[in-house]
Amino acid sequence: MSYVYSNCLCPQIASAQGALGQARVLGGNIGLAIATIIFNRRVATDLSEALSATQLENLQQSLSTISSLNLSQQAAVATVFSNSFNEQMRVCIYLLAVALIVALLTWQKNPPSVAENKARQTALAESQVDKDIVI
Repeated sequence: MSYVYSNCLCPQIASAQGALGQARVLGGNIGLAIATIIFNRRVATDLSEALSATQLENLQQSLSTISSLNLSQQAAVATVFSNSFNEQMRVCIYLLAVALIVALLTWQKNPPSVAENKARQTALAESQVDKDIVI
């Protein structure tokens, strides 16, 4: 019985764990892309009056450019960086709210016990073996 159970369900569990791992990486990449878009949009729009086109391009290439700016320009850059970070955190809070709602919608008042799940999986594995034998 355990031989059938392990042969039938372990590959599926491994696949599910691999898919979950890939989904986490994908989510992180999407989050990073969103943060980069917010930051670049803020820098391009909010600093276009305070910095020249060359300074703006240099700033987008390297943050060490900040040290070559005058104090008022440095303050403007710091303000834009702060505002873009605040906007990024607001986006994270919105996504958190959606995730919380989704998690609450999956709530079960009386979830099945581990023994019930194991019995259901065993029955499923046995039915798969019966189908394989019949065919």
